Amino acid sequence: AQTQQNLGQLITKPRLLADRLRKPPFRFLFDIAVELARQRGFGVAELFGGEVGAKPAVPNSRDDKVVFLEKWIAAVVAGLPSHAADLALVSAQDVVCGAFPERTNFFLQCAAAVAWPAAEAARSPEELAAEQAAAEQVRSLVSPPFSLQKKPEMNGFNPWMTAQAVAEAAAAAAEAAAAEAAAAAEAAAARQAAAEAAAEAAAEARAQQQAAVAAGTAAARAAAEQCPEVLAARAAAQQAAAAHAAAEAEWEAKQAEAKAAAEIVETAAIVAAPGLSAEELEQVKNRASQMHWGEALQEFDNLQEEFSRTAAACKFERPATSAGLATTRAPDIPRERDE
Repeated sequence: AQTQQNLGQLITKPRLLADRLRKPPFRFLFDIAVELARQRGFGVAELFGGEVGAKPAVPNSRDDKVVFLEKWIAAVVAGLPSHAADLALVSAQDVVCGAFPERTNFFLQCAAAVAWPAAEAARSPEELAAEQAAAEQVRSLVSPPFSLQKKPEMNGFNPWMTAQAVAEAAAAAAEAAAAEAAAAAEAAAARQAAAEAAAEAAAEARAQQQAAVAAGTAAARAAAEQCPEVLAARAAAQQAAAAHAAAEAEWEAKQAEAKAAAEIVETAAIVAAPGLSAEELEQVKNRASQMHWGEALQEFDNLQEEFSRTAAACKFERPATSAGLATTRAPDIPRERDE
């Protein structure tokens, strides 16, 4: 704003618009240098080789632009040595890149302060007086290079700051950056702690949910076991198991009885009918092993009757056996019949 207000009163072309002064492009700066050379002759020899011309050639490459700006800055420093330390902060590389526009604006104010009194000898006293007043106004903006109270800072930089002030400002900025980094680290640690706490809470909630599911399942199973249908089915299964066990015991008992009856029949057959062949005795044993006790005794009676009929028909008594048994009638075997 200061450059626009003061330098804008001295040159009319190019127009010092606020948008251009916020980030001055090189062509805009080149046109200002051309205007200063035409109106005041400042930089004609250094920048344009002694003649400005109707249409001076504009540097195109980056290196040519940097060289042009370095020459212009050197000319301003030579015309305003009291500001050499401050102008040393102005870099041609930064100006080409559009960095630090406040430094570029400071440089333009210094260039105007140098250029306006350059042609005092060629002016009339009235013109010199008017131009001197304007130059004094421009020079007043840049004459106190170390005054930090009168010049507002722009984007954290003041062109009138001394090297010590710049160092202090840089240290303060570094401390502020360190504090900001520490605050960011604390915030990150807090977020990490919150995330861990949330994870623990989620794990605990999951464990509680699993415990609740297990308890519900156990309760449902217990309730189902107490259901009347389930109890009846269980009682029926127990009864069926008991009946099966009883049937197996009864079958084993009948097997034992059949075996005992077979032994009795075998003994009785040997005593009552010693004349039976081995094959006949085996058949009797097999039949006895399959019969109940009462059926075994019935078979024995049948054998005795058959022997009696055979003996009566043949009219002979039983001969003695090889074991020396007497040929007497086979004794009756006491027995108990099944009811």
